[in-house]
Order: sequence, then C-alpha cells, then structure tokens
Amino acid sequence: MAVLFTETQTALGSETVESASVKAIYETMYFLVNTTVATAGTLDIELRWSVDGATWVSFSTPDDFAQITATGETWLGPVPARAPFLQLNYVSVTGPFTLEVAAVGF
Repeated sequence: MAVLFTETQTALGSETVESASVKAIYETMYFLVNTTVATAGTLDIELRWSVDGATWVSFSTPDDFAQITATGETWLGPVPARAPFLQLNYVSVTGPFTLEVAAVGF
C-alpha cells in the first residue's frame, strides 16, 4: 500500500478544475475526499484516464464519486487502473467547496 497523492482544492463558483496527472502504478486504488467547506450547490468529481498523459478520457461507465453537497468524507473504490495515467476532474456549481483528496494504491 502506498499513498499516490494528496491535494487540496478550492472550487469557487461554477468551474472545472483538473488535478495534476498521476502515474497509475497500482492495480487497485481507493480515493477519499474530505470536504471541509460546502457553501452551496453541488460538486462532481470524476477520475479520467490517459495513455500518454496528454489526452484524457472518461469511460462509458465513469469512475465518479457520489455528488457532494455538504461537508464530510466520501470514498470511491476499489477502482482498477484503466490506463497508465489518471487525474481528477472537479466540477462545481455555485460553491465554493474546499476539499482534500487522498489516493491510496494496492
């Protein structure tokens, strides 16, 4: 087991934010989102995958979290590695949302 990454994001208003790409070196991953500020609206988070680290795609059945509307913890997993690189796509409506994401690989 190893921590792949942790990051803190603040999504202000209606916007889309992408995380830095991470090398998916584990067969299975789990993700934890800890939302500390959820003022109003919704936040959607989806994992996206890439074979080259430049072109990102979602799968026909997306790897996504339950929609976030309040503070607290949300888990996603187990998620199989689908390509060599992954990133998180955050889409907030209204906001702001402040959250920390941790990814653990096995």
